[in-house]
Amino acid sequence: VAFNQAVSNKEGYRIFYISTASDNCGFIRHPSTPVLRQIKVPTTTLKHVLNEHRGIPILIKIDTEGHEIEVLEGIERILEEREDVYLIVEYNPLCLQQAGHEPEELPKRLSALGYDLYLIDDIARDCSRTYTVEEGWYSPKGMDYANLYCVKKSRSLNLAFFSHSAGFAGAERCLLELVTELVQDYGAICTVYLPSDGPLVEELKRAGAVTIVGNYHWWCAIAPMPIEYFHQIFDRSFHWLFKELPNLKKINPDVIISNTLTVPWGAIAAKLLNRPHLWYIHEFGELDHRLKFYQPFPEVVRFISASSNQIVACSRAVRDYLSGLVGSQNIQTIYCYIDIPEKALRANGSSCFVYPDSTRLVIAGYVDESKGQRDAIMAVIELVKYRNRNVELTIVGDSRPEYYEKLKRIVEIAGVSDRIHFLPFQRNVFPIVQSADIVLTCSRNEAFGRVTLEAMLLRKTVIGTNAGGTLELIHDGETGLIYEPGNYLQLAEKIECLIDYPELRLRLAENAYRFAKSSFTRENYGGRFYNLLLDLKYAGNPSGTEVWRMMESLSRSILEVSQ
Repeated sequence: VAFNQAVSNKEGYRIFYISTASDNCGFIRHPSTPVLRQIKVPTTTLKHVLNEHRGIPILIKIDTEGHEIEVLEGIERILEEREDVYLIVEYNPLCLQQAGHEPEELPKRLSALGYDLYLIDDIARDCSRTYTVEEGWYSPKGMDYANLYCVKKSRSLNLAFFSHSAGFAGAERCLLELVTELVQDYGAICTVYLPSDGPLVEELKRAGAVTIVGNYHWWCAIAPMPIEYFHQIFDRSFHWLFKELPNLKKINPDVIISNTLTVPWGAIAAKLLNRPHLWYIHEFGELDHRLKFYQPFPEVVRFISASSNQIVACSRAVRDYLSGLVGSQNIQTIYCYIDIPEKALRANGSSCFVYPDSTRLVIAGYVDESKGQRDAIMAVIELVKYRNRNVELTIVGDSRPEYYEKLKRIVEIAGVSDRIHFLPFQRNVFPIVQSADIVLTCSRNEAFGRVTLEAMLLRKTVIGTNAGGTLELIHDGETGLIYEPGNYLQLAEKIECLIDYPELRLRLAENAYRFAKSSFTRENYGGRFYNLLLDLKYAGNPSGTEVWRMMESLSRSILEVSQ
């Protein structure tokens, strides 16, 4: 509803100047536009609007050509009392001067009302802190006007994330969901660094984040690498980080977050800027992905512990494993939240199932020995060739070429190519899972089990391995079934049981759905992270000189950097 009213600091009458440019009309003679005529108008304040809408967040955009301070004066007391009023205020120095105000009076007033101020840069498409009591007012040169995004200091968060990838695997999806929640539900400012371009960049932009593509690398590799290779990528990454530091300082984040243990650059940036650092870990490292680090893995975990105010693990299994390596109690578990939009389910997805009456199995994820696709293949061979069961299996995901070829040969030699189908990575895997009867999670050591949780939310029965984070999702006989990893005959028996007892399959699926919906909520994910990050906001960086010493052992570059 639009109200044709003039807003000021009190009820009464004021002269309103109508200019040749409609967007320059207001209570002052605009310095950039000639005045056509002036009229006398009644004025009001925004008190009645704010008083009528209590208990819900409100966004007020104030663009009044130099009259912004008067509009704020009309609601000062309410703004001091309320924590859920967000502001976007135009800052126009010339108009403020024309109205008889010093330009710095506006940011000072906003800060005094308890707001953190962020400058919205329309060209760079970013948001940076503009005013602090300690450092005063930051104003870019050549700025005629700009918009200030204002959030109460008690709830504002300015965050910088470092991602290891711009792809769309599990850790990246968790990052996207976290950023989406923090922006949409809590008004956080989120800047995300990524090492390359990729599909995650556009998704983060849609979520409301600022994205910066950098030139940094992992401090580990999937296969063993020569020491010279590590020195080379460390040199390149350090060079990029120090070149980027002035921009990161301008962003002025409250907390820096590293997403996965494969990149240390967020921790190093936090050390250099004396900012709190949180490490969000989605993997075991060596146990699941067989990552090869330059230093022994316990040394890597000790660095992670020493450089972080807080470590968050994706599951209790990961938490306990890391804690056992360093004896640290500064690790807590926060489970992710997964939103499955209706449009994702309505989308047309690829499917290889060809037999209309078959029991349809799906295993989704990176095709690698650690993910256990061989168990699923051998179980299907057993069921089709030796137990005369009408089953099909679809394997979805990118793969290591040598392992993929090995699996294909097993399928071809067994003569079940019509029963076992391979699909490449799918951006939207939900329609394929939706078409399945049973979802398999055969990982040797699954850090969490995102695919398992997605299947539960789609009311699919899941059979998983008795290992890792899978046990935190599948309670055997209640929310799914469990088998010993590598024991494909046991897996075949579990599948056969669900074929013979369809009512059990439906009951497990329904139990799993209720468990997933009640336990893995938006509030328990983004809400817990938000409160944790607020607690860290003024903490400072925890690491001392031991972090530099540890980095010396990781790369020769640190000597040049620290000097």
